[in-house]
Amino acid sequence: MVEAARQIVKSPQWNTRRIWWSLVVIIGYILSPLSPWNDMYVNVPLAYFFAIILNMLIGMNKLAGFYIGYTITNIVGLLMLALGVHSIQRGASPRHQILKYTIVSMFYAVIASILLSFLGLL
Repeated sequence: MVEAARQIVKSPQWNTRRIWWSLVVIIGYILSPLSPWNDMYVNVPLAYFFAIILNMLIGMNKLAGFYIGYTITNIVGLLMLALGVHSIQRGASPRHQILKYTIVSMFYAVIASILLSFLGLL
């Protein structure tokens, strides 16, 4: 059993998978609220672009579209970060783990957006 696990870890396919999941972790970290530069350089421009697209497509208020876009970028970042780290450590993530990460990421991002709005920082 141990020898079979060693063979899997040494295989080139395992290393390629780890590289791809590492890229997912890096992108997730950049999008997540855990990185110090994400708002100024990444999430605010993406949220602004999202607001413009929503305004053009369905006529949504740009401020509401901005809040929705900002929250989505934070949720996607946290989700990518969690799934990437989990997949690097253990392989593919089961569905219940993905659901758990999604719910926790959504809760955290919504609370962070509300708190930043309340403090006048967003």
